[in-house]
Amino acid sequence: MKIIDELARAFVRARKKDSFAVVISVAMAVVVLGTFVFIVEQNRVARIDYIKETIGDYHILLSEQNPAHLRELQEAHKVRAIEFETTDRLPIDDDSNRMASLLLEDKSAWTGDRRVHAGRKPQAPDEVLCEERVLKEMQIEIGDTVRLGDREYTVVGTERSDGYSFEDRLFFGRIYYKTPEEVFAEHKAVSAKIWFENMRDTYPQTRAFLAKYGLKDEDLQSTGVLAYNEKLLQEYLVFPQGIVPTAQKANEWIESFGAYAILIALFAGMIRNAFGVWDRKDRRYIALLKSVGATKKQIRALVVKKALMLSGVPILIGTAASYLLANGILYLMWWNNHISYKNITRAGVRFYGEIGGFQPIPLRPTSVILILVLSLVCVLFSALGPARKTAKQTVAESLRPDRPKVRKSARKERLSKNSPVSLGKDYLRAYAKTYRGIAVAMALASAVLSLYLVVGAWRNLNETHNHFRSPYTFTGTIHRRTPLSPESIAALRATKGLEDLQIYHSFSAKFYEADNKDILSDAFQDALASGNRDFENPYCMFYGIQDDSFRAIQRENGLAEDPEAFLLVNATPEKTVGVPYDRRQYIPLTDKMTPTLIVRDHLEAPAEEIPIAGHLERIPYELEGFGSREVAVVTSLSHLERYAAARFVDEEDALHYELRANIDETRETAATEAVSAVIAKDTPRSDYELTPPSLRRALDAEVRRNEVLLAVLAQGIFIAIGLSNAYSSFHTNMLARRRDFGLLHSAGMTRTQIREMVATENRILIRRLLIGYSAILVAGAVLQSARKHFMFSPLAILGAVDYTGLLLFVLLTTLGILAATKSAEKEILNEGILDLLS
Repeated sequence: MKIIDELARAFVRARKKDSFAVVISVAMAVVVLGTFVFIVEQNRVARIDYIKETIGDYHILLSEQNPAHLRELQEAHKVRAIEFETTDRLPIDDDSNRMASLLLEDKSAWTGDRRVHAGRKPQAPDEVLCEERVLKEMQIEIGDTVRLGDREYTVVGTERSDGYSFEDRLFFGRIYYKTPEEVFAEHKAVSAKIWFENMRDTYPQTRAFLAKYGLKDEDLQSTGVLAYNEKLLQEYLVFPQGIVPTAQKANEWIESFGAYAILIALFAGMIRNAFGVWDRKDRRYIALLKSVGATKKQIRALVVKKALMLSGVPILIGTAASYLLANGILYLMWWNNHISYKNITRAGVRFYGEIGGFQPIPLRPTSVILILVLSLVCVLFSALGPARKTAKQTVAESLRPDRPKVRKSARKERLSKNSPVSLGKDYLRAYAKTYRGIAVAMALASAVLSLYLVVGAWRNLNETHNHFRSPYTFTGTIHRRTPLSPESIAALRATKGLEDLQIYHSFSAKFYEADNKDILSDAFQDALASGNRDFENPYCMFYGIQDDSFRAIQRENGLAEDPEAFLLVNATPEKTVGVPYDRRQYIPLTDKMTPTLIVRDHLEAPAEEIPIAGHLERIPYELEGFGSREVAVVTSLSHLERYAAARFVDEEDALHYELRANIDETRETAATEAVSAVIAKDTPRSDYELTPPSLRRALDAEVRRNEVLLAVLAQGIFIAIGLSNAYSSFHTNMLARRRDFGLLHSAGMTRTQIREMVATENRILIRRLLIGYSAILVAGAVLQSARKHFMFSPLAILGAVDYTGLLLFVLLTTLGILAATKSAEKEILNEGILDLLS
């Protein structure tokens, strides 16, 4: 085989100029595929890192256990490790009469320094981190000592604050123990983080352990005793139903693996097309080898090795270029987010996080190996077709180029006065297989762009029609432990420049169908039975609106004015599957006039009866959108405040007030400052947020800018693919037909007639490509519509497509075809007849 290697190497060295189109095709294909691989892999690793940083890398978290249970679990259920964490509420020895929550975590929570914003990690039992706000509130610094309960601790660092001023001051430390019994003896609330030997054992082993005590994981999850680290498990393809993914993960796979499949097909199509177009010198070279005794096996080996040698350098260059391109794209996105962060924070939005410096994609061996393997496999399979075909040919067939299969009708056309046009059609039929390969490669590039455009169109339709549109231009949120005073409410309502101001409080409770099956209407139960309703994990949302507004609602609906009455919004969507928000039809939730609802905090919590005094048709004043799983109950603000105070015994439970109003934009600044001044009298700035129209416009502008950047980057890549593929494919195809042009030239055809013949081929092929592009776009719209249960029709999706990128793609592809044709014509027609026939 050494002679084959030498021949392949000699051929590549001698034919560098003629092989340029193949090299460009391979390099472009690798750049596209590699860029996608690098970005997708980086996003996957970043998601896993984020989950481990914010949640942890444990498999399950168990509470309310004892050492004996945990020991049994570890010994009998393939557990690799168990770590403990505890939370103790302790008094702080200062003048605030505040409480501290001291969270003690085991060693895995302290790997790395990412959670430490300033200072260092605790390294001893008497060292702690605290939230940033604690330093300000207690007027202390890193290195100072605080007394929590009966022990003193040194503050050695801080975490970023994300709590409210009225919440417990949060401290973090490391837990030290010799035996599990010691942990349970010293602390009240102990949770166990558990790692199984094999992550895939997480669900079956946990269920087997609980089954010994007659327990189910679903019940313990609802009460908070058991928590699977679902996000991390799903990243490693571990699902509750074994190998069956969740619906959300399945959709992610369809999008990501669908894109992978199309890109690989595009890659293979481009390469196969490049290798499938053989020029005259290749055929003669193969014929000479056969004439001196080369076997079929040797010919196949030669063609494959030549393809691999031709592709080696462009694959490496394409991999390097794709790495740089992927980093360039991510840098532009980082830079855009950095600018957005600065603009939005300058406009008044409060963030607890920050945009760090740009981090380039680590050069992971797995990504590089995946790109190289996929590239080599595609090149190998792309070269096998031409290799097999060439090996089967005889010496005479190798010396004789493919000739058009001329029909009688074609001969008659050739004798007509429009013979260049007839010959163009004739050659198009003769080289149908070659042109088909070119068309398929270009259509695949169009398919990737069409997929991107269709998904974008669906997303825009979903944003427009499948979300609640608030009629208010000014919104705000206030978080408090105590109710807003009547004086504050009166001052807010007296603010000049605000109209239609509504202040309300809301919270939710669990609404179980089994508790309330006797009150559900027949129409609603029929809707559930039809499968067109999503009512999984329903909830009851309580709204407390201003007392005078509540009285007005009661009068409008002919109900007695009772500030302590609960009114049911007796409506629920008839269909939620495949129906956008603004097209829903509503049916009664209940047929009873004064039913009693049953709500709970969780499945094991005591049932609470909510007597309904009357019905409403919708949520008053369009304060909120109506959730598909929501049961809405409305009462007065004062009543809900009292009800919440009696219901929530935990001091950490807050009252969340929402403000909705329309603002006079000529007085926006003054009105916003006036509202802020009223709230700030008894609410710290960290506990409320206001969103005037100018801020909303700034946020929307940043979102649009992000979308435009992504669209330009994505469409730019696809357009570059189409242009380079069209140019290289047509240029190579024209050069491969030198002898045909020489024969036509020798038979008396002028250069003008040859150009007209080629132009006819191009016109027909471009028309076919346009039809193909249109068919692909329509097919993409139909598939996306079907995948989303025809929430929006294919016509609606096609109507929402931004055709700018597609039109530019078609235009540049056409220009690429014309430029390639002109370039090849110039090169061919400048040669003599003998050179063309040689």
